[in-house]
Amino acid sequence: MSQFTDAKGKAWTLDINVDSVDEVYKQTNVSIPLLFDDSAKPMAELLGNLPVFAHVCYILAEAQAAGVSQKDFARSIKGDSIEAMTTAFLKELTLFFPDARRRAAIDKMTSIWKLMESKAMVMAEAELAKIDQQQ
Repeated sequence: MSQFTDAKGKAWTLDINVDSVDEVYKQTNVSIPLLFDDSAKPMAELLGNLPVFAHVCYILAEAQAAGVSQKDFARSIKGDSIEAMTTAFLKELTLFFPDARRRAAIDKMTSIWKLMESKAMVMAEAELAKIDQQQ
C-alpha cells in the first residue's frame, strides 16, 4: 500500500486490489487494469481529469475515510498533495499487477512520464523567460 498526505496534513493509504478495482469501475467507469492500453491513453486521461482522479483515489483510500465525504476529500487535494497522490497511485498501480515483466514495464512508463513532465516544465519555463526578456 502506498501513502500520501493531503493539503490538510491527513495521511491516506491507497490500496489497489481486486475489490477496489471493481468498486472504482462501478463508481467512475475507470478500468484500472486497462489504463495502459492504447499507448496509455486512458492513464493520461485519468491523470488529466483531477476530479475523476481524486474520486478514484478516494475509493482506493475509502477504508480510512470514516467521517470524510468524497467532497471533503477532494477539497483537501491541491498543490503538492496532487503530486503526492499521483506518485502514490502510480506506485500502488505498479504493485497491483502480478507479472514482474508488466510491473517493470509500468515502472518504466511511470519514469518516462515523470521525465516528460519535467522536460515540459523546463520548456515552459524557458518560453516564459523569453517572453519576460522581450518586455
